[in-house]
Amino acid sequence: MDEPGSHPEYGDYYEAYGNAPPALVLHDGATIGQQLESSIAKYDLLCHPFYKAWSAGELTREDLRAYALATSDWYFNFNDRRCPHAGWLESLTLLEPSSGERNEIRHLSLSVRLLGSYHDGYIDLYYPRVYGYTLKFDDGDGGHRDWRYDELRVSQHGHLVHEIEWCKLDETGRWLIESSDVEFRWINFKSN
Repeated sequence: MDEPGSHPEYGDYYEAYGNAPPALVLHDGATIGQQLESSIAKYDLLCHPFYKAWSAGELTREDLRAYALATSDWYFNFNDRRCPHAGWLESLTLLEPSSGERNEIRHLSLSVRLLGSYHDGYIDLYYPRVYGYTLKFDDGDGGHRDWRYDELRVSQHGHLVHEIEWCKLDETGRWLIESSDVEFRWINFKSN
């Protein structure tokens, strides 16, 4: 067996450099480690606008409301009636509230009503200020069917992004909503 730090084919190398090989150097003079760190630095969560605002104590009530929803113990729990998973779309309403002397000051709002997965209540989602949206569904015959999953995240602009996937037997629909906030409300049929 070879002694530590030696290798029959690379004997001269190990004599010259010892046990550790030198860092690989790229054509621009940077090591692979330096280039890797540089490549992933733009994804550093400590530099994200949401984290910076959190650290500085500058988050608004709306920012915290969406965060509380996304991190709650029930929102992604399929056994909880308030979880939107497997809910069915009842309505989607796009609003354009206006103000000003000629109603020239406008923005978009969006509301969604789901029949809960246990069919014993409604889930209302309201997006008070919508900056952009994409609604994609190629075959509406038979409805949207089940709300498969969703993801709440923060865009680089500091806006809430809500991505929703709908599922039918052979079709998948996708919604992407970028907004200031999302407000959640559960309406239990028994309390009506």
